[in-house]
Amino acid sequence: MIYIGIDISKYKHDCFICKDTGEVIVENLSFDNNKKGFQQFLDLLKPYDNSNAHIGLSEFKSSVSTIISSSLLYRFFDLTILN
Repeated sequence: MIYIGIDISKYKHDCFICKDTGEVIVENLSFDNNKKGFQQFLDLLKPYDNSNAHIGLSEFKSSVSTIISSSLLYRFFDLTILN
């Protein structure tokens, strides 16, 4: 299992990825809040099986988090909203 944390903000998002063993895969990745940035993030996830990944989003208060969460759910990722 891998765990992915995304800190949502208006202009960019910060991401952390680790394995269930605690091994850090990506300590800090920032990606822009646009189509190119989101594609960069998705490309980073390509080596991992969607069913073996759990994603936590930092908020669910804005249209930004709605768009990101919808896109991730559409791709069959397991998602949790953290407040």
